[in-house]
Amino acid sequence: MMIYCARITAIGLFVADGLTDKMLITFDSNGPKDCLDYSLSLEPSFREESLFILPGDTLLLAGCSYLITAVGKGAQQALFELGHLTLVFNGDLNPCHIGAVHLSGPVPNLRDLHGELMIAEGHP
Repeated sequence: MMIYCARITAIGLFVADGLTDKMLITFDSNGPKDCLDYSLSLEPSFREESLFILPGDTLLLAGCSYLITAVGKGAQQALFELGHLTLVFNGDLNPCHIGAVHLSGPVPNLRDLHGELMIAEGHP
């Protein structure tokens, strides 16, 4: 079952710098202007308020399916309210901060960051 879905509307000027550090930040496209240069701008189309993002769920981005390995306790609220997540591509089992979601898999290529970002229950 889908938990969250958003269309990628813009890529900030400094997103490539974050990818170098195995990190990708998202914000709602209506988010704080000073953050949009560092983030992937999202236009949310679906959120299921009754489901929780948990380790073992799947994040789909840039044509890849990522296993979610850790979720900070404030990550889902930040995503639903602000479109804000810090995606960390290192497979860690403990979140580095309350807004982080850790993923197992390769860092996406900047040129592939288009289409949709989706989070679904479980891992296929």
